[in-house]
Amino acid sequence: MQKIKVQVLTEEAFVPYGTVLATEVSKAERNPGVSDWYGNVAVMEGIDSAAFNLMTVYPREAVCRKFECHLKTKEAVIPMDGKGIIIPLAPPGEFDASRVTAFYVPGNKAVVFHPGTWHFAPYTYEDAATFITAYRSRTPEDDVYFAQLPEDAGLEL
Repeated sequence: MQKIKVQVLTEEAFVPYGTVLATEVSKAERNPGVSDWYGNVAVMEGIDSAAFNLMTVYPREAVCRKFECHLKTKEAVIPMDGKGIIIPLAPPGEFDASRVTAFYVPGNKAVVFHPGTWHFAPYTYEDAATFITAYRSRTPEDDVYFAQLPEDAGLEL
């Protein structure tokens, strides 16, 4: 079985796949004692409406084979309950099994995939983890493409 090494999420390592949303990688407009505003951290340009979806993933065998991508939209993955998730990914473009990787996304960070980034349902090693996904509203109907690895791949921490 192929092994996919899970990487630590850093802004630099994630560049080929999208954007990391975290306060430590963004500049805030400060209103001392009231708020820090991090505006336009990731812009979802080119869409006329967005859909916000909830997903809960459960601990399961850390083996992946199936991937999907969306060519017309970015996709945001935003943890809701402070629990980390592991997301297997491949860069945008023609699916290349040799370029599959995975990132551990801590519960205090979020990510936005570039259009065309290959991904699938995240994994959790904790109890169930719930998060928001956001993308162009008609994505499930007209913008889902699938690919598969030639054999199962296990995630390796």
